[in-house]
Amino acid sequence: MRRKTTTLEISMISANGYKSRHSQPECGYALEPSQWTEYSIHSMDPYNLELTFEFFEEDMSVHVVQGDGHPGYVGTACLLSSSFSESGKDYGVATLPIMGRNSRQTIGKVRVDYLVITPIQGLQCDMSSSFTKYWKKRRTLNVGHRGAGSTHAAKHQRVRENTIASFKSAANHGAAYVEFDVHLSKDAVPIVYHDLTCCISTKKKNDKKSLELIEVPVKDLTFDQLQLLKVKTTNHASFIPLFQIFQAIPEHVGFNIELKWICQSKDGSWDGNLSSYFNMNTFLDTILSCILQKGGKRRIVFSCFDPDICTMVRRKQNKYPILFLTQGISEKYSELMDIRCQTTQIAISFAQSENILGISGHTEELLKNLSYIGDAQSKGLVVFSWGDDNNEHEIRRKLREQGIDGLIYDRSVKMQHLARFLRTQTTNATISANVKHKEEEKK
Repeated sequence: MRRKTTTLEISMISANGYKSRHSQPECGYALEPSQWTEYSIHSMDPYNLELTFEFFEEDMSVHVVQGDGHPGYVGTACLLSSSFSESGKDYGVATLPIMGRNSRQTIGKVRVDYLVITPIQGLQCDMSSSFTKYWKKRRTLNVGHRGAGSTHAAKHQRVRENTIASFKSAANHGAAYVEFDVHLSKDAVPIVYHDLTCCISTKKKNDKKSLELIEVPVKDLTFDQLQLLKVKTTNHASFIPLFQIFQAIPEHVGFNIELKWICQSKDGSWDGNLSSYFNMNTFLDTILSCILQKGGKRRIVFSCFDPDICTMVRRKQNKYPILFLTQGISEKYSELMDIRCQTTQIAISFAQSENILGISGHTEELLKNLSYIGDAQSKGLVVFSWGDDNNEHEIRRKLREQGIDGLIYDRSVKMQHLARFLRTQTTNATISANVKHKEEEKK
């Protein structure tokens, strides 16, 4: 069998768009702070690669030394893929020394984000069902946020979020899709739960009557341990195994599955104070395998705030599409470290460069820049929106007028609005009947 050769693709992503090349000039491309430069290498032997980075400086004041290969050459850095394969990490940041052009002394350092994507073992991809870029244009889809909606911070407590009951409730009230979050337990069981952490109540050592809440990462608890924390009623239980959702919810209801992953803010802090998480390939292979086995004919759209997860999902399978979740420029949330996550414009460029379905933008920024919706759609992307602002009827109306493809919001809001409307109609009918009755009495 002929061995596949190693190939290289270079992508430059910014708010102004993206460029993709399979070769580069002798002196490379300029490194710009506002641009994400990505080198994608396809290899049959990813853990046995040597990558050499040569650095050049334009308009150098120093005289060019005779014999230099290229004017402006200042140094070299080298990355061996074996260095991170030995650590067992398939993603991270490597800090490389830059060696000077003459003395071979260290003249600086460069930080390189790396990501290794491996295929799902045993999965055979074909074109019998391929919807990674397919989207039938229709009227705006209603997506039930965590099923019927968020309950922990709201008064609406009858149906808890991320439960079978909440998904059924959303479906019964017109949601075309239900949105929920999926991540893994310690023993690699895909579960449905929103937060990265959960609280366990324990009795204080010196006071048996008082309880103390301890925050524990979900990833540090096995599936059986998580079951001990759940509500006892089946339909209202938390930490539901993913496969059970497929069995319990009718197949005509679509799933918008958010793949839960940690994000780092620009101030250095991490979601849930978790600076480390699962092996990314293991995490995705476990969840994707479950969904590919149980999905059937159900409509499924993935989404994630982590751009590397989006890239992986796109390259590991070709059945289901993925949306890049972005908060953009926000007053509600802290700015993220990854440049690809910092604005809606660069998120659009990233989605184009990775050939994914589209973006799920934060309504806060979309309302300030409604043109982003049409701009993304003109580039062949699908646009959903998320955020608390979507719970306002007038805002949903405004976004629908802009032609947005999907709205993620708390379905409980619409249900409560409908209940108020029905109560008003009933009251008006009663008043009308009473007035008519009194008029007849006068006659």
